[in-house]
Amino acid sequence: MQLLSIGKAAAQLGVAVATLRRWHRQGRLAPVDRTIGGHRRYERESVRAILGSEVREVREVREVREVREVRDHLLSQSVIARLERTAQDPGCEAGKN
Repeated sequence: MQLLSIGKAAAQLGVAVATLRRWHRQGRLAPVDRTIGGHRRYERESVRAILGSEVREVREVREVREVREVRDHLLSQSVIARLERTAQDPGCEAGKN
């Protein structure tokens, strides 16, 4: 079992040390050991496991954002098309200058 300092674990995950401390408080990633001085030590495999989990979550969030962006784009295109049709209607006051 290879142990990492909190700084090395944070660097591997691409997050701040404070994020690891918060995850510890939330029970998401607990250190497996502490040094005599009280410094947290994380198991490399646990860090890799949470990295995989976090990557999946980030992908899911990105996918949701992309779906929302596409939905918003389609909705705006629909609104624009409706406004253009209304403006082209000869009986519409908005189309007259």
